[in-house]
Amino acid sequence: MLNKIFKKIFPSYFKLKSKVEYLESEISELQYRLRQLANNKDNTSANINQTKESFSSQWSKIPKGKDLIGDEEFESNQIKLLSEYTLKDPSWFNGKKVLDAGCGNGRWSYLFHKLGAEVTSIDQSLSGIENVKKLIPKDEFRAIQVDILNPQEFNGSFDFVWSYGVTHHTGNTQLAVKNISNWVRSEGFIFLMIYGEPTNDLEYKEVTNYIKLRQKTRYMSFDQKVEFLSSLYPEDLIHPFFDAISPEINDLHSFEEISGWLNLYGFKEIIRSIRQRNHHIIAKKV
Repeated sequence: MLNKIFKKIFPSYFKLKSKVEYLESEISELQYRLRQLANNKDNTSANINQTKESFSSQWSKIPKGKDLIGDEEFESNQIKLLSEYTLKDPSWFNGKKVLDAGCGNGRWSYLFHKLGAEVTSIDQSLSGIENVKKLIPKDEFRAIQVDILNPQEFNGSFDFVWSYGVTHHTGNTQLAVKNISNWVRSEGFIFLMIYGEPTNDLEYKEVTNYIKLRQKTRYMSFDQKVEFLSSLYPEDLIHPFFDAISPEINDLHSFEEISGWLNLYGFKEIIRSIRQRNHHIIAKKV
């Protein structure tokens, strides 16, 4: 009762409390990173490898969940979501050369294929590539195991490059964006979903929860993480929470930072199509 009264009298205190708790958790995480760097000069590579292994495990061991193929609500809304994210009518994709850069289990590659696009799917995870091959007949698209931090022979090849929730897990978001930007043809488009920094009370709470769960599960095996999350959340949320907390690399960026990169790499009409913490950005190449 006293807590409710206090909250009514001092609402700003509770907003500040969430921000302080987020900053405390973030500082703890940064201290952990600094200790790693001080103790092991090869730690960056270790974190990258752990993140790659985490996603390989995720695509092979947790194939179902919220916002994946098999989620009826997601599948029924997927075309609408694509239109909201890209600001394009679904018919625009018919006949276009589309690259799904970091295809994961293939949920978006599958949609682009259904819309009549000529699809190329790439992912660093072999289990991800194997999953997308189950969704699309192999003679109707290309699926290649590729690390987007490495240059590829794709320069100027695609009308549309889609990268949903990928670049911020690479360990070098800017380089990943630079590489996939090179693969967009002149007058073509890029779409990026990249984790954003929190800016309000609910977002501070959300990110703080992820950090605390990450800290609790850091030294667990992938199977133990799944078991731990299963004790906290319903089955359909295990995949999204594993996705959010298991990888060592989960970099957050501002829109200004990302739009600066895209300007540098020759894009204009840089638009945040969805207003939420995670950036949904569509841009056109000059």
